[in-house]
Amino acid sequence: MKRKLALLAMAGLLVVSTAACGSSGGDNGGSDKGGDKSTSDVANKDKPLVWFNRQPSNSSTGELDKNALNFNKDTYYVGFDANQGTSRNNDQRVH
Repeated sequence: MKRKLALLAMAGLLVVSTAACGSSGGDNGGSDKGGDKSTSDVANKDKPLVWFNRQPSNSSTGELDKNALNFNKDTYYVGFDANQGTSRNNDQRVH
């Protein structure tokens, strides 16, 4: 009995979530074809770029790719320099 009740509750939740994710009922039926757009399109060159723990570099030489790091004014690197981390660990082991 409890299992049937749980299944009915999940089915009801699925129906409600599906209805909530449905079309907005706008004047164009959710289609972006034709008419005025209320949002503006942003080109990729104008979007922020964030590198997480992955410095863009040449895989064979290890040289940093300065063009990728300076892609636009909103390009950021979040992480640490692996070479500095290695040298610090080596310094700690020497003691």
